[in-house]
Amino acid sequence: MNCHGCYRFFCYSFFICLISVFFSAQAQDNRPGIGTVTRLQGAAEASYQGRQKNLSQNAAIYFGDRISTGPEARVAITLADETEVTLGANASLVVDEFVYTPEQSTGKLGLQVLQGAFLFVGGKIEGQTRSNVSITTPVATLGIRGTTLWGGFLDGKYGVVAVSGIVKVTTTVGTVTLTENQGTWMSNPRQFPKQPADWADELLARAMDTITFADDGQ
Repeated sequence: MNCHGCYRFFCYSFFICLISVFFSAQAQDNRPGIGTVTRLQGAAEASYQGRQKNLSQNAAIYFGDRISTGPEARVAITLADETEVTLGANASLVVDEFVYTPEQSTGKLGLQVLQGAFLFVGGKIEGQTRSNVSITTPVATLGIRGTTLWGGFLDGKYGVVAVSGIVKVTTTVGTVTLTENQGTWMSNPRQFPKQPADWADELLARAMDTITFADDGQ
């Protein structure tokens, strides 16, 4: 290939690269926005199809984003239906289902908590007549109604506590139902959840410490 041919090949390749980047960015920009960052402590990022962006206060959250936090970090996001989710340190979350149609009294919300501790405060989707809200964690699936709940590892086990409302905790071998202030424990998804029991104030406080912002203690 002569120099002129090399130059044309280089220009063509560069053009194709620019087009690919453009359409990749367009695809990301065209995803529906589903919420915003309402509080942030430390470092957090959103990633999608290999692209990462650092999050800041009031940053938009898009469908399919994987939200991740760093050491000692906290991030709170508020979805379009006013659902609030707070992640503790070294945590990650994906919103993989979000349908909110108040005029039709229907809604669907699905979260994947991939790692770390979290606090979930239900929003308007939970009040819809025909709604389905679920959270998938590393060890169980949580079906919820009118709920504030905490989940995460504590003392070497995975715990879930219903701060309010009702939570159905399902592993591959069984289900338990939690009501207000009741919690359960599991070590892995092949273990039946422990029978629900009230959590002592000290235990609940330690759980909440994992998602509490530093300035809340001042």
